[in-house]
Amino acid sequence: MQCHQCLHVAVDQNHLDTHIEVVHVGVKRFTCDQCKDRFSRSDNFKRHKKRVHGAEKNLELKCALCPYASTNEVEITSHLLKVHVSH
Repeated sequence: MQCHQCLHVAVDQNHLDTHIEVVHVGVKRFTCDQCKDRFSRSDNFKRHKKRVHGAEKNLELKCALCPYASTNEVEITSHLLKVHVSH
């Protein structure tokens, strides 16, 4: 079944209806109970919950060359360049 608004082809009417709601209407059925962000797809919602509010939120990144650690990848990269590469 082809979408009447674009070239998307769905396997059945249910998938076509979901496509139209998400892509063309902008329906966002998934709301985060912690920050109220809204998502149209469950996989994006689950990824958000895991990264922003779950185990990955406090994931500590460690420098491979010394005891320095941070939760921010940019800070680890900056540390490596300033401390270990520039010397």
